[in-house]
Amino acid sequence: MNYKKHFLPLLVMVPALLASCGSGGNTTSSATSAQPVINDLKDMVDYLAKNHNFTLDIEIYGEDGSTIEEYSRYYTNEYVYDENAALGWGYAKVGNKYAELAPVEDAPRIGYEVVGKTALYDGSFLTFSDFGSDLVSGSNDIALTTKKSRLLFLNIFDLSADVFTSIVYSSITYNNGVLYGSIGTTTNYEASFYVREVGTTSNPEVEAIIKDGKPYENDIIENQVYDMFMENNYQRNCYEDGVYIGAEHFLPRYFYGEYTDEYKAATGAYSYGLIGLNNVKLSTTIKEGLVKDTTYNGSYYFSIHNFAVNIVTTNPYNVNPDVTSRDVYNYPSNMILWNKLYAFDHYDDGEQVEFVTPRVDFAVDFAKNFQVYNTLIENGCTPSSLKLICKDLDGANTTVSFILGYTFKGSEYYAEYEFSNFGTADKIEVTATLDKIDKYNVN
Repeated sequence: MNYKKHFLPLLVMVPALLASCGSGGNTTSSATSAQPVINDLKDMVDYLAKNHNFTLDIEIYGEDGSTIEEYSRYYTNEYVYDENAALGWGYAKVGNKYAELAPVEDAPRIGYEVVGKTALYDGSFLTFSDFGSDLVSGSNDIALTTKKSRLLFLNIFDLSADVFTSIVYSSITYNNGVLYGSIGTTTNYEASFYVREVGTTSNPEVEAIIKDGKPYENDIIENQVYDMFMENNYQRNCYEDGVYIGAEHFLPRYFYGEYTDEYKAATGAYSYGLIGLNNVKLSTTIKEGLVKDTTYNGSYYFSIHNFAVNIVTTNPYNVNPDVTSRDVYNYPSNMILWNKLYAFDHYDDGEQVEFVTPRVDFAVDFAKNFQVYNTLIENGCTPSSLKLICKDLDGANTTVSFILGYTFKGSEYYAEYEFSNFGTADKIEVTATLDKIDKYNVN
């Protein structure tokens, strides 16, 4: 791919600078003294870092250089709003609280209250004040090389920090009152931004909803599905080519993946689990008549054979005893979608409830959580959509299926992850073993 800079139309960025050029009218000395002095690129960036009132227009280009997507991000003293339909985000002051903002079906939506947030610009997202040491006075065209500046650019273009090592070029330019930047990566991503409406930016849709709005609160169905997964007691039913091959049991203190005998015989797969031991004592028989207590802390492998649980205590798989933690295992309760259910719409047809969203970031996070993201990318596939289908929510046979969509050579494909046995997914052998461990460790 031939990388190139896209030079965008020149726009006057600071309307106050034109005050003396208007036809008619007088310019007062007080108005003149308030005008910013913009001599170079660094001056402009410093001004934007301190004055939160401007619009970023972002364009993404195809391999032939044509624009394939464009959207805007608005910075004001009351809200920040990125209208990217797939990855957009934002925050707003709603009454005396701060809440998230997100585009849903091409319109802004108020999200959950951000508890503890006391200022809009509190460092929770990057701004022009986060540029690195690349910017120097007297220069108007700079190639960004510091990690800090490049991370800011990734944030500007709604790119993950995972893309950092793929950056081929990133630069920022100031010319005739216009600030614009561009980026290119080895993944055939090229984009540019330019700043406009300095001092006059506005998004009427956002301003209308936050005027009398309030932070989002889950409804009954959203709370029901949320609670089902936060309790971490369910199983995933695994299929291969439509044939059941086993189940994964997700419990608060252990995970266990078991395969059918047929699948193990055909593939050589084996069943195993992880169990969390939080500073617990286990007795070990050194020799006949001599028993030693050893304290264990971490997540350890275990297996089940003839209804007996065998814990491999040689070394922990992870020093964290909380198996539900994101750094230990891929529990569905760790996915970001649970903190952003407001970005979904759900529909109940009497037989099932379907949660849908246009956002791609949930699909990417799902693929990463279930450790299939790298496999998809390596095979030329891209996560593209995620929806939930819930059946028999109030009955005895509840199932929730995540439908992961991904594109391959322009076509859409889907993979289903089905969960069931909510509240009843435990393995009796493991539960009995944990009961014995708990009794042994009673002080």
